[in-house]
Amino acid sequence: MQIINWSVLLSTIILCAGCSAGDGSMPATATSPLSSSGIQAFGFSSILRIPIVNSTNSSSSYDLDVLNLTDKALSFNHLDAQFIHDGQFMPNIYEDSYLNVSDCMVLNPHSRCTLHYTPPKRIGEDSTAFKLTFNDEQHNFYSFSRVLNTANIPAINGFYVNSSQKLNVVSDKNYQVTVPFLVAEDLQNLRLTSNSSNLVNQRLSCNIGFIARNSSCTATLEFSPGDYTTSINVSGITSDQAIRQFNISLKAKTGNPNLLSISDEDLIIDNTESSNHRVSLFVLNNGSNKIHDVVASISNTSNAITDVNYQCNGQNYQQIPSSLFAGDICRVDFSVDPHSKDVFENFEVTFDQVLGSDLPSTISSQIYFINSLE
Repeated sequence: MQIINWSVLLSTIILCAGCSAGDGSMPATATSPLSSSGIQAFGFSSILRIPIVNSTNSSSSYDLDVLNLTDKALSFNHLDAQFIHDGQFMPNIYEDSYLNVSDCMVLNPHSRCTLHYTPPKRIGEDSTAFKLTFNDEQHNFYSFSRVLNTANIPAINGFYVNSSQKLNVVSDKNYQVTVPFLVAEDLQNLRLTSNSSNLVNQRLSCNIGFIARNSSCTATLEFSPGDYTTSINVSGITSDQAIRQFNISLKAKTGNPNLLSISDEDLIIDNTESSNHRVSLFVLNNGSNKIHDVVASISNTSNAITDVNYQCNGQNYQQIPSSLFAGDICRVDFSVDPHSKDVFENFEVTFDQVLGSDLPSTISSQIYFINSLE
């Protein structure tokens, strides 16, 4: 079963204090709050799908910032990770998809550390969902979750990068944009630029003087909030002085970021005879607060989905839990009718960021069935 995803994943990294179970529907993830609001957010981050090169010569590692905006020193507590490959859940697989947290053992107040992500070299689509938990000296716990998607992306103008998609960001505070890329040829004088007056800071993780073919790099930019459209440009020069470059379009809007994210916004399923006719995706609470009135539904107008199960924080559910706490990760497993073809279904999750709200938020994923059995 082959899964092809052309989406750009938007996700929020939030540190949370005081996230605790109030109705018994999910395990508690933290204890008492450090402030009256209970919110400890350190920014909003959007990341493009990470490129994979099918080469043993590829050296791929990408940087992801963790920002602590609390007034507490935090110590790393534990890491939970789950993996999906080509739509298939991969239990107990972690050996070739590595998140290095060694630089984040201690996170001082109002400081940052860097996670180093080494993606798998498998051919196909991968989603890595992870949850990091820290604690302070008072034994309050802080958690955030994230999904990283990888794909085999073709080289265009000297770079492997998901430049065909736009980044759409909604935030009421400074946020980060992460652009992972590989170079398709030796380049020198690498440059990162943006034409936005809202640009606060920027950096490249690699050697800008020279970067070898098939090497990876991460462009990280910080912007202030606002309503604007801008572009991000990365360029380099070949040995014969030819310019190689790519552009990423960024559209920003002022507002509260969505607290829930989904790992795959568009799934294309090759439902062939050799497949096991199951497909999975992740739903995460990326926010710093508990969300309420969570309801998941699927259109299933063609009866292509025969069963749906939810696995959230190690527990199995027939329906998605009505409350999800900060950092909670749910895996959604779909059973597929092997005879379905040339149809699509819509998987949708609605939720309230405030209990009893009359304005619920919605995320969704389109599931397409192609090349299926007659």
